[in-house]
Amino acid sequence: MCIDAPEDPESKQPEGHTIDMAFFKVAKSPQADAVIFKALVEEEYPHWLNGEEYSYMRIGAEMGDQGIAIMTIALGDLLGVWDALTPAKMLVPQDMAVHMAGMGLLTFQCRQGGTK
Repeated sequence: MCIDAPEDPESKQPEGHTIDMAFFKVAKSPQADAVIFKALVEEEYPHWLNGEEYSYMRIGAEMGDQGIAIMTIALGDLLGVWDALTPAKMLVPQDMAVHMAGMGLLTFQCRQGGTK
């Protein structure tokens, strides 16, 4: 714990700054850019923008790393490129959230047109 951090720092984050991905939380940096992110996805994984639902396990297999896949899902949600479905968004208790996430319930689905 940082001695200069405020109590309950997460409550002081602006809306859309951090997303709870069950295993860990992901925050976007101020430099994150939705246009650049979407262009990179279109170049490497264009099928992710087809409106189907993708789990972190599936895209982790494509990317070669499930941790990076979870961060990618989170960043896409925070930037408005797609909607992430996470146990935290369903208001599930933390112990159940980790169990659900372990079963693959960390997914995303791109809205038509690729932006929120």
